[in-house]
Amino acid sequence: GIDEALYDMEIGEQRTIAIPPEKGYGKHDPAGVRLYQRASFPNGDDLYEGYVGRWKNPLSGQFIPAVCTKATKDYVSIDFNHPLAGKRLEYWIELVDILD
Repeated sequence: GIDEALYDMEIGEQRTIAIPPEKGYGKHDPAGVRLYQRASFPNGDDLYEGYVGRWKNPLSGQFIPAVCTKATKDYVSIDFNHPLAGKRLEYWIELVDILD
């Protein structure tokens, strides 16, 4: 969404822009939140609500952040959505130059 704001800016112009989730990291997908038994994680006893770890996507091989959103004695809920998914993003930008 940032690129759209740049199209109508003049060099030296500054502005604050707001980017809706659809043009940022997308909407939060409830299907991206999964429930697991603590015992299925090597560090399961260390997981707590708000814990941020990393998960290796088996298809791409890339690591992504995974957030523990709920923790009970036996289970943890892990959110695999991007941490900024569903959020309205706000940036202050300045167009300093245009390169060809």
